This record gives sequence, C-alpha cells and structure tokens, in this order.
Amino acid sequence: YSSITMFVTRKLQALKATQLSQGYKAFSALAGLDAKTPKEKLTFGSTFSDHLLEVDWDKTSGWGAPLIRPYGPLAIDPAASSLHYALQVNLTSYRPGLTKLCSAGTMNLFVYWINEQGEKELITAPLTRGDILPGVTRQSILELARGWGEFKVTETTITMPSIVKAEQEGRLLEVFGSGTAAVISPVKLINYNGKDVNVPLDAPDGKSGQLTKRIWNEMTDIQPRVESYTIYPSEFEEVDVLLTRWYAHHGIGRLNVLLQCMERMRLVVFVHAVLYGRQDVLDIIHDRLQFVHLDQNAEACGKPKLVYKWKDSFVLAAHHGHVQSLQYLHKNHFKRTSDTSVWFVAAANGHVGILKYLHDHDVEGWRHSIMEEAIKHGQLEVVRWIYDNKSDMQSLAVVNQALGVALEHRQLGVAKYLNQLWHAKMHR
Repeated sequence: YSSITMFVTRKLQALKATQLSQGYKAFSALAGLDAKTPKEKLTFGSTFSDHLLEVDWDKTSGWGAPLIRPYGPLAIDPAASSLHYALQVNLTSYRPGLTKLCSAGTMNLFVYWINEQGEKELITAPLTRGDILPGVTRQSILELARGWGEFKVTETTITMPSIVKAEQEGRLLEVFGSGTAAVISPVKLINYNGKDVNVPLDAPDGKSGQLTKRIWNEMTDIQPRVESYTIYPSEFEEVDVLLTRWYAHHGIGRLNVLLQCMERMRLVVFVHAVLYGRQDVLDIIHDRLQFVHLDQNAEACGKPKLVYKWKDSFVLAAHHGHVQSLQYLHKNHFKRTSDTSVWFVAAANGHVGILKYLHDHDVEGWRHSIMEEAIKHGQLEVVRWIYDNKSDMQSLAVVNQALGVALEHRQLGVAKYLNQLWHAKMHR
C-alpha cells in the first residue's frame, strides 16, 4: 500500500461500521480464510492478511503512528494526484493505436523467436527511445546471450502485431521479463485486442521456455552468493586456541561430522587452516567449499580481513585476476557453470594473465564478442593480447568493427590503437 499511501487521506472514521464489516467478510471469503485461522497455516507469499496498514503523514509532523485496521474501502480525495497522473505528466503510453512492447510491469521484456529470415533471435526494446530502463539484469542477459554466439541478439522495437503473426506461424518460441529482484519471469500468455496469444513453455518443468530456464540458471549461478565475515586477528587467535584443542582431542577424522552439524563452521575452519598451515584440513574440506577468496588488502601478517563465498568459483577467480586460484580450480576439476562467463569477466576487468591461462589450456568459451567486452571497458592491454594471440581476430573486417565499437563507447585509447592496425592493414 506504499504507493497508495502517498496520495490517500484516511477518512475511515467517517465510514459506517457495517461497511467495514462487509469489506472484512468479503476479503476473508476471497482469501479462503476463516477469521480464526491458526498461524501455523498462514504461509508467507500465499496467504494474505484481511487488514490494511495505514500511516498518516503531514508536512508538520511527518509520518504518524502506524495503524492496522480491518479490510475496508478507502476514501480518496478528489484532488489526489494519483487520479490525475496522466494529465500531470502527459502519460500517453496507453492511448489507442500504440502496439510497441515496452516492458512487463517494471521488467524489461525479451522475445525469443524465429524471425522472418528464418534466424533464431532474442529481441528486447532499445534504450535509445528513452522509455526503457537500462537494468543491470537486462544488460547481463544481452552480454550472456551474445557470449554464447548461438543465435542473433538484437535491440530493436517489438510490436504486438509481429508477436501475433509469429505465434500464428509457429515462430514464437519464448517471452520473458527480467528485473533485479525477479531475475527472470517467464510469460505464458499475452491478451491482445481481446484474444490470447499463447507462449510456449517447453522446459522440462513446464514452467518456462528452455532458453528462459537456461538464462535463469546462468544468471543465478554466476551471481555472487556473498557472505562477508570481518576477521579480527585477536578474535581468530581465540579460534585457533579452540580448534587446536579440538583437533588434539578428536583428530581430523571427526572434521566431516563437525562440518555437517555446524554448517557455518566451514569458513571458519577453512580460514583457520589457511592462516595456520593446516594442509591436512584443507585436503579434507576443499571439496566442501567451491571457493573462498581472501581479500588482497590483508595486513602484513597475512591474515585476511574478509572471506567471500561465490557459487561459481571460476568467475570469482577471473574477476579478481587470481591466476593461481584459477589454476588450482582447473586442475582439481571444480564444477563451473559457464566457461564463456570466465572469458568475459577476465576481459572486462583487464586480467591478461587469466586470458593467457585459458588460452594456453584450451579452456572453451572463447567468443568474438569478448573483444567487444574488453573494448567497452577500455581494456587496451586485453585488446592487444587478443589481437596478438587470436588469429580469428586479426582480419580487416574484425578490426574495422572493433574500431566502431571503441568510437561508439568513447574509448579513445583503444580506438587509437585499432586505428593504427587498420591503417597498417590498408597499406599492405
């Protein structure tokens, strides 16, 4: 009710008690609840309250004390700005005749189809129109899909007639929305001009399309599952006393039992083993933690300030440029969700050492668009390395395209280098 609160003046005192009672009963019936439903049967996200939370606000005293009342009608001042929003901000998005797809609620909308040229294509509305929010999830999906290089990825205007036609011709594959909180939300049905447009949901669970499911998995797998713990040397010395005593009494044979019973001890035990040289402990628990990154801003004594967990260990190692960590993970066959993501992250953050390791060890995932990623972030040394080591990136056409990307993103240092390459090739 937060959006309503901004515009509503509470007048419930003027309502009759019978009105409140009727509203309360109506909502209880709608929710399928008895007035005395036990709290154990109330499920978060699926059971909804019969009450309104109201808070008064005025310029003098600000927000007042919150008040919970039974469900009932709200009295809205005729001058409430919510009733005149369209007039005040010239809202014309929903006038008749408009067929462009802008968003799904507050989410960016994506359409995956076979275009009229017979190509598989992922489309979303462009930012250049000014009516689309440049969400980080939107950008991540675009970069991820381009990195796969498996289908065309386009930012262009989408219209409902084109969606209807694609559905009728069997070319509409998937539709989904993306947002920071929801990440990916599949679309099952679109109602347009009184008719339903059915969107296929062909993933194994029947709840989304296969591409939607794949993007969801990739996005959630490379998202940082970060748990930060501040480690103070004095406190960790106390941990050392306790763990040393525990090891002396139980030995490391009971370590697995400890970690199973006390899940949060995993990081403590791991960091302790790193700090105090317990290689025997590391050998036991390294499979239980996909990766632990020690903050490089550690003090001279070598004790880390922070410890992080990341679901995709390769991406974390690439992000921070830890070649030795990547080598350890690679040699020990740690599961990774996306080799392409590792290449992209290393290129975007300027880690030539990581790229060299991936190249020398034939780690899959190389895409032409990785050069573009490096250019966008102004990583000149990465661009140099790619050109020198990737023969497929040395053609005049590739250099010309890369120069265009550099100029578009105003990366003048990179553009100067590419321009020199272009002139050298033109004068051969």
